[in-house]
Amino acid sequence: MTVRDLGDNNYEVVIVGGGPAGLSAGVRCANEGVNTLLIERSPILTPRICWLAEAREGVEKLRKIGVEVKDIAIDYMDTFRLITRNSKGDKAEGAISAKGYNLLGEKDVACYCVDNQDVAKALLNLTDKLEIKDKNGVVGAERKDGIVELKLANGETIKTKILIDASGPLREPSRMLGREWNPRYMWTAYGFVIRGKNIKERLMGGEHTTLCDWWPTLNHGEIGCLWIDPHGDDGAYVFIGTSTILDKRNPFTYGYPPFGLNAKEHAKTYLENVRNGYLSMPEYKDIFKEANIERDVWGLYTGEWETKPYDNNLLMAGVTAGHGTYWLGAHMQSIIYGWDAGSVAIDSIGKDDYSSRFLKKYYGLLKKDCIYNMGLYGYASQLCTRFPWLIGSTMCDMMNYLSTKSWGPPLIHTTAVGKFKFSDYVKVAPPLIPRALKRLSEKVMK
Repeated sequence: MTVRDLGDNNYEVVIVGGGPAGLSAGVRCANEGVNTLLIERSPILTPRICWLAEAREGVEKLRKIGVEVKDIAIDYMDTFRLITRNSKGDKAEGAISAKGYNLLGEKDVACYCVDNQDVAKALLNLTDKLEIKDKNGVVGAERKDGIVELKLANGETIKTKILIDASGPLREPSRMLGREWNPRYMWTAYGFVIRGKNIKERLMGGEHTTLCDWWPTLNHGEIGCLWIDPHGDDGAYVFIGTSTILDKRNPFTYGYPPFGLNAKEHAKTYLENVRNGYLSMPEYKDIFKEANIERDVWGLYTGEWETKPYDNNLLMAGVTAGHGTYWLGAHMQSIIYGWDAGSVAIDSIGKDDYSSRFLKKYYGLLKKDCIYNMGLYGYASQLCTRFPWLIGSTMCDMMNYLSTKSWGPPLIHTTAVGKFKFSDYVKVAPPLIPRALKRLSEKVMK
């Protein structure tokens, strides 16, 4: 019995989740002649904003499908980070040299900013065959005789032979079907890749449920973007986003919370993960209790706190993929280690770049001493473990974010000053940070 024999509301492939990964897979499947339905609980597709960074070759693939990409070349940049004074951090001032971070050696690398809405529109323009049901969520799922039956929030029942779960961190459809998620991985975006020329054949030969996980980063503990040529033979369209993976080899990636539009729903899963001890540092579970982070930080997710001191920061985290992970993750570290920090504004390059205009338009927070250049931040953070020479950049970003007293003006970088001891920070820093980077950072932090 095939899916096509089952009548209405039945599909060869159903994709749950209309983020970049789910939509990319849906477009590719539909164009390959696969009867495909995409289900998305939100009223819009790919609602988050991603700040992307990759070799220019990858960005050209986005441009090829009509996505406007704003690039900020760093080839001739003298200053990578400029730490300026403000009312919260008058002792903090200094410049971090781009040359000191060896950023000028690769001519094919630059910072790129992309709006996911543009990506969604471009992908949808590539097909008229993909059926979409938005404003709909999956509330039930079961498998019978090789067919997956999904119950939607609006009461509809959908049947499919193949379910692609691109729903994000909760992986609700898969869990409803008894497919447990691997707690080793953290989640801010999922990638879906079907390799091989005959996409339809590969789909039909696969499992009934396919989790949209990272590829090939599952074995590498990377933080980065994976680009797949939308017109090539090597997979689905483009995968766009950032993700932090729990990796025992990298102390920066332990215990960070999931962020996004469904942060409140993710919180329970995250806390459960923490309590079960799925963390990179063995002692972290006890530190978690001592610092009472569940009450002080995650309380606002679960509604246990009436006052929400981090709202301004979480607002931005809610509309960016991945960066919020660093924000509160670094703040959590500062609580654990008792660092006393002030706040400063970061003025990178390009005051009229896409991210600054975004803040000005939507938040009205663009001030003389408050420039938040997410483009460069994304450049450093997303590629830090893909290219070892960028690890130092992420270390710098983490220091910029540390603050236990105040975040200063909302949505800006913060840097640790006052009682912060760089030697304490190095204890939890990745082992691959070159000595020169350590010396440079020590000099800046004096």
